[in-house]
Amino acid sequence: QLSQVETAVPGNRRRLLELKNTHPGEACFVIGNGPSLTAADLDRIRQQGIFCFASKGIYKIFPQTAWRPDVWGVSDLDDIGLKHKELDKLDGFVKLVCTQSYLKNGILIRDAVYYPFIQAERTPRCFYRDVLRGVHFYGTITGKLVNFAVYMGFTTIYLLGCDNTVAVKRDADGREVIDTSKELHFSRDYFDSEQERIKVYQNIDDLQHAVEYVNRSYDDLKWFCDDFGVKVLNATRGGELESFPRIDVEEILQTERKQKDGPV
Repeated sequence: QLSQVETAVPGNRRRLLELKNTHPGEACFVIGNGPSLTAADLDRIRQQGIFCFASKGIYKIFPQTAWRPDVWGVSDLDDIGLKHKELDKLDGFVKLVCTQSYLKNGILIRDAVYYPFIQAERTPRCFYRDVLRGVHFYGTITGKLVNFAVYMGFTTIYLLGCDNTVAVKRDADGREVIDTSKELHFSRDYFDSEQERIKVYQNIDDLQHAVEYVNRSYDDLKWFCDDFGVKVLNATRGGELESFPRIDVEEILQTERKQKDGPV
């Protein structure tokens, strides 16, 4: 995948390599797009100067805050296809895009760094500390960002806005589908239209399987990170992600503040 992308984006492999172990022993946030996320939290994180990963439609919250991620990522090909013109305009941070954006759909995102993506529901899941060997599907972009955080040397990872909640209902055929009337993101304006919202969610063939797969992925991510000596803590308010120990955002900010200020 990387060799093929290199022909269209010379220097891509080098840019990936330049990210490796750039933040050894540091702490970071992986920000999700769940309904619990607030701009106020992001403002406080920005004030502390804590490194952040974020993904997909996080830019929808930009008008409410001066905060910006340090690294942004996407792997959903449907999302890329729908939003590539908007994604071209994003700047000021590293943009990680799966190689399949170009290799399968012929879409190149301006200034993006392309990573090799294992686009399959492998079981058991794998976790390569070296992302050049491939980043697993995991069923969620959050897993891929955790993988990149480990690659970049972070040893403490805080999750925020990773609610992992899916509202479901049964359609006319009795099949479980996502209830699009319920809020699944931090803003009702996360999608540009109701038609777009419905189109994205209807592409999930087996909702129950998808939810179970993601939950198992989070369990496996914890196992791998524990094995690597990387601590992952969940600072999300509420939600259903229980694979990682819980921690309060205020506790994180106080701890990071003390570490930066040093001994009095």
